[in-house]
Amino acid sequence: MRLIQWTPQTLARQSSWNDIDREFDRMMSWAFGNDVPESSGAMTPAMDFVEEKDHFRVALDLPGLTKEDIEVTMHDGVLTVRGERKAETEEKQEGRLVRRERFRGTFERTMRLPKKVDANKIEATFRNGVLELNIPFAAEAQPIRLQLKD
Repeated sequence: MRLIQWTPQTLARQSSWNDIDREFDRMMSWAFGNDVPESSGAMTPAMDFVEEKDHFRVALDLPGLTKEDIEVTMHDGVLTVRGERKAETEEKQEGRLVRRERFRGTFERTMRLPKKVDANKIEATFRNGVLELNIPFAAEAQPIRLQLKD
């Protein structure tokens, strides 16, 4: 670690760089809008997971997809949602692409459910870019009385 001797001039130089950084951020924000910094490009759909009295209610935001782009599976208590957002076929553009942030490619979201469910009774709907799942709990095993043989 390098030590820097503090002087009022050091503070002034640091303050100037902070001002320049803030001004640069302001200009970039004005030019391109306030947006989230670019990430690895992987899509992780936002999800709500609610436990109701007799079922789980799950909602995932999947804007720009069709139901044909989505696959939902349930296996051994694990819910998996897979999908693909295909690249739009672009006709020749006159302008130059300055920035591309919208995700294209495949994604997968997996979650182990905390209770046993009845996979055969899951209801799934997809409307307005939102996938909704109603996942009923499995019926609890009821005790049975066994007949004793002589």
